[in-house]
Amino acid sequence: RHKTITFEYHTIGSDKVSDRKVDPYHLVFRGGQFYLIGYSHERDAVRVFRLSRIRGKVSYASKAEHDFAPPEGFERRDYASRAEWQLGEIQGTAKIFIRDRIAWLVERDFGTYGEFRNPGRGDGSPGKGRIFETEYASSRQMVAWVLHWRQNATVLDPPELADEVADRLEVLTARHAGHF
Repeated sequence: RHKTITFEYHTIGSDKVSDRKVDPYHLVFRGGQFYLIGYSHERDAVRVFRLSRIRGKVSYASKAEHDFAPPEGFERRDYASRAEWQLGEIQGTAKIFIRDRIAWLVERDFGTYGEFRNPGRGDGSPGKGRIFETEYASSRQMVAWVLHWRQNATVLDPPELADEVADRLEVLTARHAGHF
């Protein structure tokens, strides 16, 4: 048995606030943020909502007894072993070059979220380092993680993710021009 909640949600990608009806399944804490995992009636699929983007009050969709048991087949442990960029429906696999100087640190702290290997011919590696392959659900979160490492991380694949990193870097540079 599950119940439905309603709330207004700010979607960063479209910069719009819309009404959402969600059957809540699980709450996880990743990267300093809480995320609600639940069935979205608007999308007819399980989606991930960052709590800080919920606007106003959260209400029950009905006056019935409020019991939030997830449906059979929903496995909380699937979300326990994911990084913040992996919360939600997987969109693809990123191939990220990590420079030698921090590869050990990234492998230690994030190695469970993907696979590390040495670069091979044709990888397009820009120097000495390791390649980190990781699935991602949110390109926005993946890009933020890559940018966090500055010049020590470079997206090699897919091209659209590399373009997104370049675009975000351009916006950040323009916003902060003259502030240093």
